[in-house]
Amino acid sequence: MVCDNKLDILTQSQMFKAPDADKFVTTQAMEIKGLMASGVMKAHPCTSLPKGARLLSSLWSYRRKRLPDGTLLNHKACLCVNGKEQPLGHDYWETYAPMASWSTICLLLLLSTMMNLKTRQVDYNQAFPQAKLHDPVFIKAPQGWFSHTA
Repeated sequence: MVCDNKLDILTQSQMFKAPDADKFVTTQAMEIKGLMASGVMKAHPCTSLPKGARLLSSLWSYRRKRLPDGTLLNHKACLCVNGKEQPLGHDYWETYAPMASWSTICLLLLLSTMMNLKTRQVDYNQAFPQAKLHDPVFIKAPQGWFSHTA
C-alpha cells in the first residue's frame, strides 16, 4: 500500500482542527524544551535585545510520520525560522540547512545496491540548529509558542 503523505503535512490552523492535535501540542512542547535544554535557544523578552538586533519570524511545521504501509509512526512539530528575511551575504550560509534532492538520494541508493552496501534512514529531532554560528540569531516566538518555556 502506498500512502499519500500530503494530508499528513499540516499548517497550524489545520493542526488545531485535527483529531490528534493534542499529540502535536505534546511534540511541540518537547521540541521547545529540547532546544532550551541543549542550550541552542533561550527565551527572553524582546525589550532586552541588543541594540540593532534583527528579529526573524518563525513558524511551526507539523507532520504525521508514517511507515511504508501507512501505519502512523509518530507526530512531528518543527520550529522553522524564516531565513529569507536575512540580508543576503551576512551569515547567510551559516544558517542554511542543505537538503538532499530526490535525484541525489536515488543515485546513492542505486550505488549502494550495486556495491552491495547496507543503508539506513535516520530521522533527527531538532536538526536545524546544527550550524555553529558566530553571532546570535534572534527569532520572534511563533504563534502557538504557548507557555512551554517555564
